[in-house]
Amino acid sequence: MDIIIKRASEKDSQNVGRLFDLYRQFYSYESNINLSIDYINERIQKSESVIFFARNDENQTMGFVQLYETFGSLDLGKIIVLYDLYVVEQFRKKGVGRKLMLESHKYAKSINAKRIQLSTATDNFAGQSLYESLGYIKDKDFYKRTYFFLLLPNNYKLLAINLYKSVDLMWHIAGDLSTDFNFYTKRMILAGVYSSTVLHYINNNSILETEKKLDENLIKISKI
Repeated sequence: MDIIIKRASEKDSQNVGRLFDLYRQFYSYESNINLSIDYINERIQKSESVIFFARNDENQTMGFVQLYETFGSLDLGKIIVLYDLYVVEQFRKKGVGRKLMLESHKYAKSINAKRIQLSTATDNFAGQSLYESLGYIKDKDFYKRTYFFLLLPNNYKLLAINLYKSVDLMWHIAGDLSTDFNFYTKRMILAGVYSSTVLHYINNNSILETEKKLDENLIKISKI
């Protein structure tokens, strides 16, 4: 499959806007195609962002990336904020996201930007894996601050509630229908695995290494 990367102009607002609406839904926002298209069109019209989109040889729009230019005082120059990156589900794991990222790198270099800054959801592991493979380093201090906040005495209840919700959802997705004592046992075991994996992630520079650690933990509990 050929992946063609182009910079979006006003005539591309409709196609990119529809993907932008899907992107917002991915982050749990309600769908609003008209407003999404208007937002993209306005950013392009006013030259307030730079958007690249990917299409295939069948002229299907597969994904997009949106960049905002700003300045970094400590960098003494321009920086790029990569705010939006989205690939349509059917085209994921085909190199589309990587191509969009590489095009963003080329653009940043062309305007002599000091660096590219980006963020993503903490549970967007596919995105994090892509960024790390391109040399990006996660801000571990952010994770540490978040978890240290949850470990404060006044926040134990919040930590317990969110931990339970997370492991309960995992078991539901896995198809667990137990209603006896196993219901609680399974969630206690998974809570331990989940917690140790998160702590390993905070103290490790690679999500790939964390995945290996998770596999090791799962093998251990499978023998219980």
